Amino acid sequence: MSKETELRERIEALESEITRLEKVNEALMNRVERSTDAAGSAYSLFETNILLQNTIKEHTGRLIEINHMLQREIGERKKTEEALRWERNFVDAVLEVAGALIVVLDRKGRIVRFNRQCEKVTEYAFDEVRGKPFWTFLIEEEMEKVRNVFEGLKAGEVSSQAENYWVSKTGEKRLIAWSNTSLNEESGKVQYIVGIGIDITEMREAEEKLKLYSRIFMSSSDGIAITDPEGIIIERNPAHRQFLGLPDDAVIGKPAMQFIGGINAAKVMKAIAEDGRFRGEFELGDKDAERGYCIDLSLFPIYNEVGDLLYYVGMGRDITQRKRDQEALAARLRYEIGLAGCSQALLQAGPLDEIIPNALQHLLSATEVERAYIFENFEDPLDGLCGRLKYEVCAVGVEDEFDNPLLQHLPYRESFGPWREHLASNKPYGGITRNLHHGLRELLQQQGVLSIIMIPIWINEDWYGFIGFDDLDQERDWTQEEVRLLGTAADMIGGFLARRRAAEALRSSEQRFRMLVENSNNIIFSLNPEGAFTYISPKFEDYSGFSVEDFLGKPVSSMIYEEDAPVFMDWLTKRLLRGYDGQQNVQGRFLDKNGKLRWFVSNASVVRDEEEKPMEIIGVAHDVTDMKQALDDLEEANRNLHQTQVQLIQSEKMASLGMLVAGIAHEINTPVGSINSMHNTLVRATDKLFGALKKDYSEDSSNYAMVESMSEIIGDANQVIQSAVERVTTIVRRLRSFARLDEAELHEAADIHEGLEDTLTLIHHEIKHNIKVNRMYGDVPRFACFLGRMNQVFVNILINAKQAIVGKGEITITTYHRDDKVYIEFSDTGIGIPEDKLDKIFDPGFTTKGVGVGTGLGLSICYQIIQEHHGDIRVKSKVGEGTTFTVVLPTNLDKILGEETGKK
Repeated sequence: MSKETELRERIEALESEITRLEKVNEALMNRVERSTDAAGSAYSLFETNILLQNTIKEHTGRLIEINHMLQREIGERKKTEEALRWERNFVDAVLEVAGALIVVLDRKGRIVRFNRQCEKVTEYAFDEVRGKPFWTFLIEEEMEKVRNVFEGLKAGEVSSQAENYWVSKTGEKRLIAWSNTSLNEESGKVQYIVGIGIDITEMREAEEKLKLYSRIFMSSSDGIAITDPEGIIIERNPAHRQFLGLPDDAVIGKPAMQFIGGINAAKVMKAIAEDGRFRGEFELGDKDAERGYCIDLSLFPIYNEVGDLLYYVGMGRDITQRKRDQEALAARLRYEIGLAGCSQALLQAGPLDEIIPNALQHLLSATEVERAYIFENFEDPLDGLCGRLKYEVCAVGVEDEFDNPLLQHLPYRESFGPWREHLASNKPYGGITRNLHHGLRELLQQQGVLSIIMIPIWINEDWYGFIGFDDLDQERDWTQEEVRLLGTAADMIGGFLARRRAAEALRSSEQRFRMLVENSNNIIFSLNPEGAFTYISPKFEDYSGFSVEDFLGKPVSSMIYEEDAPVFMDWLTKRLLRGYDGQQNVQGRFLDKNGKLRWFVSNASVVRDEEEKPMEIIGVAHDVTDMKQALDDLEEANRNLHQTQVQLIQSEKMASLGMLVAGIAHEINTPVGSINSMHNTLVRATDKLFGALKKDYSEDSSNYAMVESMSEIIGDANQVIQSAVERVTTIVRRLRSFARLDEAELHEAADIHEGLEDTLTLIHHEIKHNIKVNRMYGDVPRFACFLGRMNQVFVNILINAKQAIVGKGEITITTYHRDDKVYIEFSDTGIGIPEDKLDKIFDPGFTTKGVGVGTGLGLSICYQIIQEHHGDIRVKSKVGEGTTFTVVLPTNLDKILGEETGKK
């Protein structure tokens, strides 16, 4: 009981006693007045009353004194209470508006104070938690640790600091940093525990993100450098150090542009001036130097919230290996085109002096050198085995060496021992000129040759000579793949020369045994210089059914089938009578007596007089009707076999391309997936971060505007990243889809538009700079087709369209469905195809392109594939305006193939 309460009770008791005594006195006085008969008693009562009044006065004085003292004490108490009340209200106001969490616990851990910030963080009202133990908010794994801290504070331990999670009403975990203390009674006993906490959830998450960004910066395989607005490097990551190979003191504080070379720096500065940023590829250092490499550089600015430029960030990726792989692939394709052109040239008829230089021209383009040639071996009585320059082609502006006498008689035994040893052992020889032995080095340096490769040519078991390639522009080390492919070319040329030797031997044999052939059972005839028959052997009657007398004295043209007569007479007059060089025989047809056309091959000789004037023509005609039929059948079979072979080769190429594309797509897809995943995490994290920051600032504060600006900048950046990731993902999906080109099965519900898009994705790099593609896709249903093979058709047609366009142009792809057929039109604005060549463009080997550009097999393969689909391919073209190919496919191919299978 308080002192104030005790005093108040004593005063009330005294006042009660005074009141009682006053009432007794009043009663006695009344009795004195009424009692006239009791004088003695009245006197006695009067004395008693006087004594009582004195007692009352004495007590009243004491009470007044006590009351005065009590009033002074109550006044002081009220002043103290007023001060305490003001202080309590002040503390309450501070607790309510404080940004920190403040909670007060009694000795049992029950909540007795819970400020507004606690309500905000936990989402509990004070009334909901008043009197409840504080561990209501704790997570299970931290319960024991926090209670130990509480018990220590209750036992009188000094103030402590700690971190633990509080769980909100909605289940959200918030990390709180606490500073704890105790409030003690006058006796020193702990009465309350006070905890002051700060919600550090967002701060800790930001710290973790900062650590993550730091790890990304330090661990990135891409070189990253940060410069000030003037381009001075102020920070770099380890990958950047590895790229440059220079210590920090040689880079930090230096202009960034000095490390990328003058030409590259000019290009970057121009882009910064025009666009504010740069993205591109360039080479650092000499590509042949040990530290030379190619990088893909992205340079962009960083601004503050008011738009002031703070930094430039440069990110460089080493793409040296990718460039090398691309160069290797381009070289491989170039060599394959060169080998195909060489093979095509060697299949042509004509003199060697035309065929072989034509073949060498294709190889010259493939190797990208300045001179290609063939040396032929020969034996000299004095110098032994020698070589001589037999054929040579040169790049534009390079002079040939045919007039060099040394190259027309080059003894191998003089200073060329290593050369001969390698080539005679069927091994290539060559390299950088300055590294070769002195004899060959001096010879090549006189011709300005920087590097050379020589491949031996063999005809059967004989070393014929070699094919050589001179690079006058650069020192190059020939790769094993290049040597292998050029070895293939040497084998092709050796095979061609072997066949020509065999053909020449055959022609010589024919000349030696001509008289024997004329005495055979073939038709022997003679003509006068005017071309009239003077003799026909009896065998003629067996073949024709006519009598010999029917044609004697008549012109030979009367026997020949009228369509073949011009050719036969041309051969007779020009090749025989006038002595022109050319074919020694001619094929023709004549009608036998039964009206049947018979094929014959005629050989003839001219008998001349002393003045070389023709006197008579003696010839032999061989009936080749049956053989011609067999050859026609064989030629058709060979043509089919060749076309099948070409398709197999093309299929293997496309299969290899599909594997390469699938591999690249997989390699790209893995990091893109990681980027996408981390980007989603980044977006969510930044949203939470900016949401929390906005809560801490009012909308009219400068900090709120700064947070809003940063949020917009990062949001725009996130959108750019998302757009880029989606584009890369689309490209990867298209590439992986196109990688199915080697699939031969029938797709029963193929999407032809998907195939077109896959193909356009594959050739996008070929057409993106100067060709616009217009897509006019109609409502086309899914239908059965060999989608992989149709993609091959699309590739060939689109590449042809690209090659036909000079400068800039357009390709329009139109699809529509009509009468159970799907139509796919490819229209280009190229140079067009002459009308007289339209009927030949689907023939194998026919091409309208220049030497080294086309093999003439693409449209033939397209035609074959469309025929296998029971479809049709049509072409319309006008020179100078463009070409349109229309592919027509049935929508019921599965049914057609099923019926064919049933018939078989």
